[in-house]
Amino acid sequence: MSATTLTNGERADLEQLELAVRTVYERQRGRTPLNPAWLATEAMATLGFTREMHPLGYLACHKTLCTIAEGICGSRRPRRSVAKIEQSPDPERLRTEAAALNRHADALRRERP
Repeated sequence: MSATTLTNGERADLEQLELAVRTVYERQRGRTPLNPAWLATEAMATLGFTREMHPLGYLACHKTLCTIAEGICGSRRPRRSVAKIEQSPDPERLRTEAAALNRHADALRRERP
């Protein structure tokens, strides 16, 4: 949707989203290099929009906030690349990875006297 087709209400909503991202940016600006996806995630938390509320809506809003954050940060990330959203760890995947690391550590231990 281009800026020329937005209603006044939609413009106001986008301004509220930009304010949320800018607030997080200003609060964190001097501390560390800022990543647009991280700023978007923090803004989502500030807005109180959780993934559990509506997963598809969360992704759409996060993508919009990433675009806003890219403009604020001056990010050079290609427009079509997808921002990684923090995902909760999958317990089964973590167990599989932990088991592989344990096997590797055991093999290293056996190689050393």
